[in-house]
Amino acid sequence: MSISLRAYENKFTPLRLTPIPSYRSTVTTLMPCIRSSRCFYGRSASTAARDHPHVPHPSAEPNKLPLLSDFVRSGCKPLPTAWQPGPMVRERIDRTISQAWRPSTASRYALAVSQFTDFCSAESVPLSYCLPASEDLLCAFASSLAGHNAGATIRNKCSALRGWHIQNNVPWFGGLQLSYTIKGAENMRPANSRRPERQAVSSEMLGALYSKLDLSCSFDICVLFVATTCFWAQLRLGEILPSRESAFVTNDFPRWEDLREPNTNGSRVLHLPRTKTGGSNGENVIVTWQHQCDPITALLLHAQVNGSVSSHHIASYLSSQHVRVSLTRRKFLSRVNEILGACSFERISGHCFRIGGTTHLLLAGVPPDIVKLMGRWSSDAFLRYWRSLEVIAPLHAELLHPLLKTSGHLSA
Repeated sequence: MSISLRAYENKFTPLRLTPIPSYRSTVTTLMPCIRSSRCFYGRSASTAARDHPHVPHPSAEPNKLPLLSDFVRSGCKPLPTAWQPGPMVRERIDRTISQAWRPSTASRYALAVSQFTDFCSAESVPLSYCLPASEDLLCAFASSLAGHNAGATIRNKCSALRGWHIQNNVPWFGGLQLSYTIKGAENMRPANSRRPERQAVSSEMLGALYSKLDLSCSFDICVLFVATTCFWAQLRLGEILPSRESAFVTNDFPRWEDLREPNTNGSRVLHLPRTKTGGSNGENVIVTWQHQCDPITALLLHAQVNGSVSSHHIASYLSSQHVRVSLTRRKFLSRVNEILGACSFERISGHCFRIGGTTHLLLAGVPPDIVKLMGRWSSDAFLRYWRSLEVIAPLHAELLHPLLKTSGHLSA
């Protein structure tokens, strides 16, 4: 089958070269389309108030991001697409995506989204402009926090808004302008927004816990086990302890069956089912035998007093009523700070054990790459948490041998 050249010419419009339009003509031509597709934050307050006098709060659970369906019920229509999933499929998608964030992260994100909708309500921004939000609107929100919050805090709030957009499958327009708005906000951060560095747990503090905890009390024995393990294995407290007893999930925290057999020196490998960097795959850490404040001795005493049933939470203890209870972060830190305060030490937070263990190993001369591997540190975050620089640096940098130049070569 053939087609004539004339028929071909009639069927297809020939390509004509045209000059590149000017910026002004392009903006004039495309602005109506841009305004409708990107929901620009440029309408007057009176127009916005007439269309949507108030931005209602979408109903959402505290630790979940609000869904687009909440906005649809409030009058915001979803963007048209080629195919729309049914209610059951949409629910399954939302449920699956929600698992991309840990509950604590989702809770913080939900608070940031609520703060954003409060801002939109105060500025009389129409509801339909909130999701998806234009870069102008995102910059307006970020700049409203400048001078009150640190740049990193504002960046985290914008990350929450991005996660909200991702979950609802709408475009995210945060780009270069938003990046520079956050950078400018960092330069405007208030002086009181800079927190002092966390106090690292020292070997002296660990020794105070070892000597002051009541080793005839099942609760104190469990506290000692967690303190020594978090210090020597450089654990994050949230990797072994739940925030509250009702929040304990079997698959998220180590059980006795996750403890491997000891090596010839007695050191043990502990598998953490869920970690910050390893996610649900978990990671292995090694609990090493020590001469002082030994975590292995504390582990064996803990197993003897509180039992070591394979399915039980490894950081649990028997109450006075012989009921098994999971140790929580709040109870642990309360007991630890009670003892440290009585010994004239400063109050600490959960992360101080990880920082302290890292610093102690460096001071003991363990090579930094080994410390990094043992602590599962990623990239340069490892360097940010080093403490006692005034002690560590001289160990490696003082009294270096001079370099002598002989025969064109450098030698010590």
